[in-house]
Amino acid sequence: MANEKNVNKQLHRHAGPINLAPHVQHGLRALLRLAINGGYMKLREVVNKENIAPMDLENILSLLQESELVKSKEGTTESYALAKKPEEINLKAIIEAMQGNMNLALCIEGECDRINMCRSAFVFKALDKIMKEKFKEITLADLIKNYEDKS
Repeated sequence: MANEKNVNKQLHRHAGPINLAPHVQHGLRALLRLAINGGYMKLREVVNKENIAPMDLENILSLLQESELVKSKEGTTESYALAKKPEEINLKAIIEAMQGNMNLALCIEGECDRINMCRSAFVFKALDKIMKEKFKEITLADLIKNYEDKS
């Protein structure tokens, strides 16, 4: 019984492919901040409002820039703004900009060595499709509608 509890703790401790990594969560918070601001913000302003380490935020904004979700303007200090309207930026694009393909399970991309004998792969694939469609529907504009600024 004690060994079973340890196994269960181990299983719950490991994040699966669906778990959003901290840098993805920080990226979403930074994008929300930029969307709420509606224009350019200095890196330091975002750092202060969202309590994200400056180096982490620079790396995050760089990834978001590469994916054309964020643009920058150089001046005395670099400033950032959304590169598109909040209605045009969906959760799927944000997550994929930050961590690559967004898959519910390893078998979605054929990375599982049990794919040929797995009886539940079709379930994972169906759920993955539903999840991706839903994440495409949800935009930054949707998220900021009910956003409560606590800073």
